[in-house]
Amino acid sequence: ALAEAGYEEVIGLELSETATQAAQEYVAASSKKGKIKIITGDFFTSNLPELEGFDFVWDMTFFCAIDPSVRGEWGEAQHRRIKQGGKLACGMFPFAPLKVDGPPYHVDFAAYQSCLAGFVLEERQDKVAEGEEHRPGGVASLGGP
Repeated sequence: ALAEAGYEEVIGLELSETATQAAQEYVAASSKKGKIKIITGDFFTSNLPELEGFDFVWDMTFFCAIDPSVRGEWGEAQHRRIKQGGKLACGMFPFAPLKVDGPPYHVDFAAYQSCLAGFVLEERQDKVAEGEEHRPGGVASLGGP
């Protein structure tokens, strides 16, 4: 979707080699395959040059999948990954305030605020499209460092 939206280079990061291979096969069938690169690495520890200096990072349900005890590390990694003036957008899910187990773990705007000191934050909730009701809530657009 990002390549179709006009981004010149799109990098996908997968933790497992199996997921990387599956994503690469999917991308190979795309008309935008020359703009998309899928790599294997650990978001928290990888020092690959391809993972630095992003203009834009799209986080779709990664934040909710990680244990809340490491969310601070997630915020630190976002600071390393996104260049000054870059942007981070996150799909916030789930919004179930009483949910204590996971993954997915409960997410709300305050959870992002606690991890992203130095970012300009903006919360936005959109009604999801018909047929996407299994993804309650909306998207939080978060500015960059």
